[in-house]
Amino acid sequence: MDVRLALTGFGNVGQGVAHLLAGRGEEYENRYGIRLLLTGVADRGGAAVDAAGLNPDSLIAAKKDHQSVAHHEHGEAGLQGQAFLEAAGAGVLIEAASTNFDDAEPGWSYVRSALSLDMDVVLASKGALVLHFKELMADARERGKRVMFAGTVGAPVPVLELAGTVLVGSTIEAVEGILNGTTNQILTSMEEGASYEDGVRRAQELGIAETDPTLDVDGWDAGAKAVIIANAVFGADLALDDVTREGIRGVTADDLAKARREGNSIRLIARVERHGEEVRASVGPMTRDAGETLGRLRNDQMGVVFRTDVLGLVSSTVEAAGGVPTALTVLRDVFNLASQRGWRER
Repeated sequence: MDVRLALTGFGNVGQGVAHLLAGRGEEYENRYGIRLLLTGVADRGGAAVDAAGLNPDSLIAAKKDHQSVAHHEHGEAGLQGQAFLEAAGAGVLIEAASTNFDDAEPGWSYVRSALSLDMDVVLASKGALVLHFKELMADARERGKRVMFAGTVGAPVPVLELAGTVLVGSTIEAVEGILNGTTNQILTSMEEGASYEDGVRRAQELGIAETDPTLDVDGWDAGAKAVIIANAVFGADLALDDVTREGIRGVTADDLAKARREGNSIRLIARVERHGEEVRASVGPMTRDAGETLGRLRNDQMGVVFRTDVLGLVSSTVEAAGGVPTALTVLRDVFNLASQRGWRER
């Protein structure tokens, strides 16, 4: 069965999706019984659309050579928004555009348009979830649509899958995790003797930090992920302002050296926990034993630890982060959506 995908945003994650489809599309079809077709891809410059399916490699080439898929042979400058979604004729929106936490745009408009066009939604961007979680889920339920968002919380760590499937039957009392690979890379570099500024530059050279790393180093990104966990896993109704937040700018080389002498490490950790009927979320530098699950993670590695009443501590870590691993998490959502919809033939 063909599953037609419209992709908004063609940065690291969007190109990661294209890379995986180019190299593994046939394997995925043989393994899962569905053929994934990119019928539309949009970025800031415009879009490329082809009902027969766009060639992923040619999309990557157009982006590399001309900075926009609008220069693709099937491209059109300025084609965006609902007009793009209508032209793409897809059944699933993958929303991977850069969004902000002020108004969640442009992702929020794309998501609302997709639902109005009877599309299911797979999210890699966080803005719509952080600012409009309850409204989004209610709209999707009313329309009989599904919204998948495993790629928004520390991907490729399977945070939401663990909470939603593996831990069913137990009560999750707390979740804590290293959910931002950029800050972990910076802190690791500082442990190895780099200054904070050099650590940021190193992360930028590796392609995991933005030119302006504020959202990462000040804890906004991790805080947004804590909000999504609180609302999706704990059933809370938290906003970003409800998260107690501290970034890593105040962590010094002396702090890291002292922790290391004592067999510990300092990491930026997002934490969500129950306090009676209340759910609290926080982000900040925390000291962990260097041999513990989170304390041993270095560079851009990420991980999560659940504290449960029946199973005790349940954890998951990953060594690979970045655009392609996150894109794989996005496609994992597509495959799971296909199973839920009965599209898969295997």
